Amino acid sequence: MTYFVASLVIGFFAVFVLVHALLIGGRALPEPHGYQARMRQTTLDSSLILRIIDPWVRLFAAQSPLDKSSKYVDWVKKKLVHAGYPMGFSPQEFIAFCLITAIGGIFVGVYLSGLSGEPQLVLITILALAGFIWPHFWLMESAGQRLVQFDRELPYAIYLVVLSMEAGLTFPLAVRRYVELATQGQSVVREELSLVLAEMDINRTMREALQSMFERMPSEMLRTLVVAVNQAEEMGSPLSGVLRDQVTVIQNRRSQRAEKLASEASVKILAPLMFIFAAVFLVLFNSLIIRAWTEGLF
Repeated sequence: MTYFVASLVIGFFAVFVLVHALLIGGRALPEPHGYQARMRQTTLDSSLILRIIDPWVRLFAAQSPLDKSSKYVDWVKKKLVHAGYPMGFSPQEFIAFCLITAIGGIFVGVYLSGLSGEPQLVLITILALAGFIWPHFWLMESAGQRLVQFDRELPYAIYLVVLSMEAGLTFPLAVRRYVELATQGQSVVREELSLVLAEMDINRTMREALQSMFERMPSEMLRTLVVAVNQAEEMGSPLSGVLRDQVTVIQNRRSQRAEKLASEASVKILAPLMFIFAAVFLVLFNSLIIRAWTEGLF
């Protein structure tokens, strides 16, 4: 009975929200464009579940009462940019997606309560909070992985751009050449450089386009590269030589970071080894320990 009443309440709430979105709100989200639109289309083509919930996400996002200038919305927007707009979500759509996963957690909690025969309000609350918070951790993980991949690809990409410049191409033409010939897979550097070219095509300067890329990808390697390029442009130094020097600096930093991680690995592995040695000791000497214990030697 409790399960039936709880399901009825949740179903009524869902229908109320849908009717409000369709009949009362009357607001619509702006259609995504550019890179965000391509990400959305790619995701919808590859996932049936997202195609099913996408209309609900847009309905919930259109009725969002959150202030677009709030710190929370700004944080979500920044993480979405760093993660490369996963699933093509806008900040309002991502928050709506979190609400939908929270409602899914409520349904799971109600179902488990129905199996136990008693209302599990604590379990329902925990699952609802987990459903809302989980996408945030997924977004932060996606942003971190994308930044790591960017740092891994950057030296090779800049090296190829330098080779093209030394062959006689200008920086924009060398970058365009790299974007055209780079692997069509999940290359973060290629995606970011294509956005740099798109911004330069709409009459933005190279400095502004590179600074915009740094805002999207807050990498320490990229920061030093942007500073060096800006200084070379101000002083009139050959850009190819500056970029080649930056490639060397980036590779040295990666080598130093690898050496640091390797030196820390020996310390971090001590704790797991202690548990492994303890388990091996118990396996080898368990019979002696049991016999000594039963005979009262301890």
